[in-house]
Amino acid sequence: FGYSVIVSSSHNSESEQSKKLRMFKNKMVDGIVLMPCSQNSKKIVESTGNIPLVLIDRLLDKNIFDSVVVSNRETVRSNISELINMGYKRFGIIEGPDSVYTARERRLGYDDALRDAGLESVFRGNGNYTVESGYTIAKELKSTELDVLFTSNHELTVGVLKAYSSFEKPPILLGFDSPEPLLPQNSRFIMQPVETIGTKAAELILKDEYDFYVVYNGNYDSKMHKTG
Repeated sequence: FGYSVIVSSSHNSESEQSKKLRMFKNKMVDGIVLMPCSQNSKKIVESTGNIPLVLIDRLLDKNIFDSVVVSNRETVRSNISELINMGYKRFGIIEGPDSVYTARERRLGYDDALRDAGLESVFRGNGNYTVESGYTIAKELKSTELDVLFTSNHELTVGVLKAYSSFEKPPILLGFDSPEPLLPQNSRFIMQPVETIGTKAAELILKDEYDFYVVYNGNYDSKMHKTG
């Protein structure tokens, strides 16, 4: 598109997010692509003013921003169902905070698949989308307790992998988001089409079309990448 890009991170802090958004506003940027760390639409509006803004990987409770997201619920449901059809029965989940749209949708997809198969979750841990919480929760598991452990974001997956080093026979790991280079044998991951998401968000800003949502549901949704 011929634009320069400024990249910043809120480190999952709402106050830091507001600070960075005000910084973008002061620099008079042409548009903002944001993955919000909270549901506070008011603070986002206060920090950005009239700057065109598109959300990625999130929907807020007050639908005042356009968003580009994947079909999280259906993607997780189909991947868990595939593992069930392969014969696995004992499933666990480390989910993210209920305040985050993607965490809720991925949990619902997990629950949908188990309910459809007449199964119940053997283990359920509530993380906060950090490496530390993934590690702490995974350490509570017994290595023989589960067939499959689902982690609902990249940081949780990294934490689980650290805990797995002490497991004699860790469960198959199904991780959502970017894969780690050293996944255990037979582990699987669900990759988001990050380049497509970014491109579509930029297109929305440049076209100045701010009255609809774009939900990306690519072919990857029905595919499960795996190692081993």
